[in-house]
Amino acid sequence: MPIAVTGAAGLLGRHVVARAVRAGHQVVATDLPGAPEASGGSVEWRAADLTDLDAVRSVLAGTHGVIHLGGLTNPRHPEPDVHRINVGGTHHVLVAAEEHGLGAVCLASSINAIGGVYSAQPRYDHFPIDEQEHPTYAEDAYSLSKWLIEQQSAAFARRRPDAAFSALRLHGLREDAASASTSDDERTRKDLWGWVSLDAAASACLLALARPTPGHAVYHVVSDRTTTRTPSAELAARFYPGVPLRAPLHGGAGFYATGRAKADMGWDAAVDHPEITDAERPRP
Repeated sequence: MPIAVTGAAGLLGRHVVARAVRAGHQVVATDLPGAPEASGGSVEWRAADLTDLDAVRSVLAGTHGVIHLGGLTNPRHPEPDVHRINVGGTHHVLVAAEEHGLGAVCLASSINAIGGVYSAQPRYDHFPIDEQEHPTYAEDAYSLSKWLIEQQSAAFARRRPDAAFSALRLHGLREDAASASTSDDERTRKDLWGWVSLDAAASACLLALARPTPGHAVYHVVSDRTTTRTPSAELAARFYPGVPLRAPLHGGAGFYATGRAKADMGWDAAVDHPEITDAERPRP
């Protein structure tokens, strides 16, 4: 059975569809009507507006898992639209996935689910930031929408204890390390100099569908290295002197904990362009 990818015409969506095809999956790709269609012998295009529940039901029919990437990617839209599209659209995906009995759901969350680059002044309680204990201080509609879809995922997982629900906190999608690098530490201080390659993020999406354990989980999908040559301990001392360190920040170490993604899914934050593994391929 195929997997579904929403937001398939978007930046990450195109990478996920291409990687899924290379891994041997049949793919049902969807985006808004009029969006550039994904193509290929193992890709079926089903245009849909995710704010229409019946359209989402049609998209997910006959699939066994969904990678949900569709939605607005920043708060520079009217707040009601951000909520309606991101939160409402995700709810429709979760409802349709439940009705069709999909065994795995991967949602595109964001590092900003706890607040960050879009906050007037981001607040961080400790470094490295973990997925389980750190609270949210979201202020804007986009960041709030990402925190809310994580709560939706947890709620549907309680209703469906045998299915796997993974919310991936993506951050600073780039082609490679060179395109992510910066020398302006001040400008990027709010998002803690984080980034991840599109190849690595696409790999995480496929690994999430193959996660062997059921239930809801949130994962940081962020490189283990920052975008700057300035040592991370120096960055923390200069820009966030009052934030305690739970572990040393050696060299250019990232500010986000990524061990959970490696332990649960086999996703390695140190690899920018991972080869396709057996775990990403269709199950026999």
